[in-house]
Amino acid sequence: RERRGGAGAPGGWTGGVNIAYMVGPGPAGVNMDLEVRFVRDPIWNVIATIRGVDDERPVILGNHRDAWVFGATDPNSGTASLLEVARAFGLMVQAGWKPQRTIILNSWDGEEFGLLGSTAWAEATADTTMKNAVAYLNVDVAVTGSTFYGGATPSLGSVLWAAAQQVTDPRTGQPLSSLWNVSQLSVLGSGSDFGALLDHFAVPAVDFGFGGPYGVYHSTYDDIHWMNNFGDPTYEYHKACAQLWGLTAMKLADSKYIPLDFGFYATQLSTYVDQIQALFSQFNKTYDLSQLRSSVAAFAKAAAQIEAEIANGGDPAGINERLTYTERHFLGPGLPGRPYYKNLITAPGLYAGYDADVFPGIAQAIRDQDWTVVDQQYALVWNAISAAAKFLSGN
Repeated sequence: RERRGGAGAPGGWTGGVNIAYMVGPGPAGVNMDLEVRFVRDPIWNVIATIRGVDDERPVILGNHRDAWVFGATDPNSGTASLLEVARAFGLMVQAGWKPQRTIILNSWDGEEFGLLGSTAWAEATADTTMKNAVAYLNVDVAVTGSTFYGGATPSLGSVLWAAAQQVTDPRTGQPLSSLWNVSQLSVLGSGSDFGALLDHFAVPAVDFGFGGPYGVYHSTYDDIHWMNNFGDPTYEYHKACAQLWGLTAMKLADSKYIPLDFGFYATQLSTYVDQIQALFSQFNKTYDLSQLRSSVAAFAKAAAQIEAEIANGGDPAGINERLTYTERHFLGPGLPGRPYYKNLITAPGLYAGYDADVFPGIAQAIRDQDWTVVDQQYALVWNAISAAAKFLSGN
């Protein structure tokens, strides 16, 4: 203990050995030898396409298959679910099904090394698929337990919940929608293959799975023994994940009107404004957010208008075009110091690990107390939301 020195470690930093855990600094030293190989190797994405009547605006599904060790949960629980979705879709195609919109299924490579496969594919299809995609449905880890979680662009919350109404939770026997609803939808940050699609191209994205105690993350113990005995011994949650994934994809691909919910998006934007207001208060800063609030109100009005058009049986072609491309108006020139991150509404927090920031350019500038950048980012955000509202309204 004397060699380790310093204060005692807080509870969350202590291990299971019967010793006193200290945070240092102390006189003890540790020598480490690192052996790191840098090599250039090919990676392989495996992509399957089901052509739809509308081949221009696809619905994209994806999971990575590379793992740090065995990867029974991360990523192979998701991989197994993706293969089951593909098998089911294949049987439907053989029976004569042709979706209204093209469906693309992606098995990504190189995710653990930095989202390499999905990012490369997104950039290679920048002028086609990324420009026109309806949505990206990501499942990284399908199952580590029995508690459902979902994070998404707000426009996808309602369609995910609608699909959840048709999936039975294996543990309770109740519809999954009775255990989870859109109010529990989290904001997507980083750490999986939705990254480039959402952050660089503003493709609406969702990531979901079933979680639980998971002490084997990225370790040699993440193997089939763990899954068979602890994670999902009956594989019923793998089945539920595949059902939810496939149903969500089908609703997006086959609905007459693309089920993107901008009314809920407007509601979430309003809460984001409140969060930014609170962040200003933390720094004892008063800032006029009236332009931003007005742009959000205009967006909510446009969302209500298009919902009324859908209810009245308006022209599907024109309505679907507005639904598909509205979120592309949220693209900016790139966040300060992070030009690859172009989505003005959400991005990984600069120092938040996998967690997200909303209005990230404004938020980080507040933390940096750089009020010139705050002004610049604020103008970009409210103008982008106003442009999106104008486009969504059809003007």
